[in-house]
Amino acid sequence: MAEVLIIAGAQRSGRSARIDSLMRERWGRAMLLTPTRQFASRRLERLLTEGGLSGAWGRPVLTMDDFVAALLRAEGRRPFRLGDLERRILLERIISRMEAGGTLEALGSAARTNGFTTHILRTITQLKQAAIEPAIFAERVRQRKHPSPLDAVVASVYAEYQRMLLDTGSYDLPGLFWEANLVAQTGRPAFLEDIETLLLDGFDDFTPSEFRLLASIEPYLARLVFGMNYDDDPGRRDLFALPHRTVGTIQAQFTVRTEIFHEEDPRTYAEFASRHFMHRGRPVPPADLSPDVVLWTCLDFSLEMETLARSVKNY
Repeated sequence: MAEVLIIAGAQRSGRSARIDSLMRERWGRAMLLTPTRQFASRRLERLLTEGGLSGAWGRPVLTMDDFVAALLRAEGRRPFRLGDLERRILLERIISRMEAGGTLEALGSAARTNGFTTHILRTITQLKQAAIEPAIFAERVRQRKHPSPLDAVVASVYAEYQRMLLDTGSYDLPGLFWEANLVAQTGRPAFLEDIETLLLDGFDDFTPSEFRLLASIEPYLARLVFGMNYDDDPGRRDLFALPHRTVGTIQAQFTVRTEIFHEEDPRTYAEFASRHFMHRGRPVPPADLSPDVVLWTCLDFSLEMETLARSVKNY
């Protein structure tokens, strides 16, 4: 079992520096996951230039999505992922075909609305993130004490949607995580063969499918590190409500050791304002803050836009 560590701290704390130091300690046997590719590129550049490292084979800093795709490719799979637009087009074709066959007769014209397609797409995403297969979902809705006419429709559309993905060898994003989780449950993934430490930084929360995969690969690691953008100051509770819940989820799943880094004292008006955004209470500003904020009074939206545009042109 891995040592699971939560490193918590807001943007101007020592959290990211601590994550980087752990990454450098295990360089070559560590991997860092970030929310976006742009974030991953900047983080890798910083690790190389500021850490005095000589380089690395492959890409030691990845997004979560790229990590899952690489894990599946290492198992000999060639996942073709459908984008959001492609998923919607596929679903619209399925709905049109089912409507023509009379399956959606109970919905009438509602089946042809964008709202219905959006609702079904969101429902399918949630079901797949929870790893609920079409047959299991259909059985559960049949057992409801107070069924809805929409239950059978959603179950039928979901089953046809999943069948189309299997027939074409395609994956949606939740399906990639689903498949990767199945791989991890059968043994150590080949992609993790040389990885001892997996670090994550910059995430506020995780989808059910993401978190389930992390729980499945944890036994194959020596260390699993969650870097959370989080401050335990009670006055900032509202600002960090989402990562606070995520920290609770991690603590419920794993035996966790926690390190908390607090932000440096603000030096400017802007830093003070950002630190106390959505702050509970009435914080008192230090006397030596550097003035770097200008306040404008704008009576309406048009005046606000005009003022901003004029300011931008002055630069």
